[in-house]
Amino acid sequence: MSKLYIYTRKDGYINDVKQNYDLIPKLFHNELIYKLRESPTDEDGLRLLNEILTDIKQQFREAHPNQELNKLNIYKFLLFKYESEILNKVKFSYINEDNKKYIINLMNMMIENHLLINSSDESEINHFITHLLRAHKNMEYGLYFSFKLADNDDDFYAKALTKETPNRDLIYFTEFIDIIQFVLKWKKIFKLDYTFSMNVLYANQGWQYGAISDDSIILNELDVNDFISKIFQNLNLLEVELICQLPLPYNLFRYMYIRNYIPFRNKYLKYKKKYLELKNNLKK
Repeated sequence: MSKLYIYTRKDGYINDVKQNYDLIPKLFHNELIYKLRESPTDEDGLRLLNEILTDIKQQFREAHPNQELNKLNIYKFLLFKYESEILNKVKFSYINEDNKKYIINLMNMMIENHLLINSSDESEINHFITHLLRAHKNMEYGLYFSFKLADNDDDFYAKALTKETPNRDLIYFTEFIDIIQFVLKWKKIFKLDYTFSMNVLYANQGWQYGAISDDSIILNELDVNDFISKIFQNLNLLEVELICQLPLPYNLFRYMYIRNYIPFRNKYLKYKKKYLELKNNLKK
């Protein structure tokens, strides 16, 4: 029986350097940083990016001279320092003061339980800030996933080796039930049903940039079985966006880098040697 997987694609290589990502929702749209995603070798753009990163880190050091410059502290700083610029805050107001405190608490607990890595390495700090500032200006706050049906992980690997988006050659994936169980666990810990106004996990038909409508299927309003059933019954799985508004631990997902795409078309045995080579890149 087929399983329902969720996955997201990232830019696996920038200037031939392997990238990795924290599964933390982006917070802000910076036009320059967003455009650099499409032209990562632009020298003027890289110079300006370096100036932006240097300025943010300097502001942090001046505001918090006794705090270590690490990913969690810079996240707190950006979340509260630039709160007026958070994605679609005026339009949707999904992120209020109470929600920000819960997000910070969640990230603290995830770091304490080694589910997120709180690095103080300068290059990782730069990469992290760039990630937070690289959101699409019209997208709602959250992590975005697509669905794919597969019999097992091997079947998913084969189906994932088709070119969907240029340069998006890093794939994070897991079974859908895994992310539901994680969200329900943290909803219970924080009593999110009563104190958290975010719609922490929901699905839309088509690309809606995360905007919630009457047709959105929202976990808050349903039990797990109804949530999954409604997605199967009411949505075309090939054209669904799933949005999670909580940060997610890296060990919830498997991931793989794909440098050379192969058009499998359900005949991947023909490419067995290359397939096994790519499969060995999978990190669990």
